[in-house]
Amino acid sequence: MDGKKLAQWLMVPLTLVLVLLLLTQASPGDIIAALTSVSVFSLAASLFLWVLLYLGRTLRFAFMLGSRDYAGVFSIVCTHSMANNILPFRTGELAFVYLAKARMDVPVGIGAAVIVIARLYDVLAVSAMFI
Repeated sequence: MDGKKLAQWLMVPLTLVLVLLLLTQASPGDIIAALTSVSVFSLAASLFLWVLLYLGRTLRFAFMLGSRDYAGVFSIVCTHSMANNILPFRTGELAFVYLAKARMDVPVGIGAAVIVIARLYDVLAVSAMFI
């Protein structure tokens, strides 16, 4: 079994372990009460905005990588964001470099440069909002 298949099989048990760990921290009744108190409109609006955000990131990274494989870049962007949220000290940024190399054969230096440039654009955007 190759590494890719092994990783796919390990995702399910890892997800179950993480969900069980989360359920030990909060009671299921509290979770259900919190989820049922949110309006359907709010959920739909947040899902719509989430999709727009990730599509925007996909377009940005596809443009910077010079790629037309939007589905592949979307997959990389989603996995990169998940890794950024899970791994400590923003080490998830390395996931983008690794995934771009593994899935799109982007050189490591180019992948790292794309992440640095994207983060610089993020700082500029936030700074512009403060001005």
